[in-house]
Amino acid sequence: MGIDYIVLAAEVTNDPLGLGYAGMSNAQVATSLNALTRTKPRPALTGAAIFNALVPAEYEALTATEQDRVRWITDVGEVDISTGTNARAILLAAFGAGTTTRSNIAALTQEAISRATELELPVLNHGHIAQVR
Repeated sequence: MGIDYIVLAAEVTNDPLGLGYAGMSNAQVATSLNALTRTKPRPALTGAAIFNALVPAEYEALTATEQDRVRWITDVGEVDISTGTNARAILLAAFGAGTTTRSNIAALTQEAISRATELELPVLNHGHIAQVR
């Protein structure tokens, strides 16, 4: 991935998230842009990741039908858990609000990314920032 200096210059100059780039050194701006401070939705999880998010007592409290449905999902290699999918609906129905399993799965649906990644930029260093200042 190449560096789009127009995008980088706009970020550093305009500071749209109010991160305080103007008061930072070039190295500090690069560090800030590379830090994993943002999130984006994951469109899919592995069945193993979902299985490991389950709280055994909560799973055991499910009806036999709900257990079967959850087992079907965890047996799949990669599970589309985006909004509107059957897998997401089944998991949300099985593990209601306030359950630890639901919280665990919700946490897995988000992926930590950097501001640079969000802007579709590669890992940056102080030299890149110096070029746009």
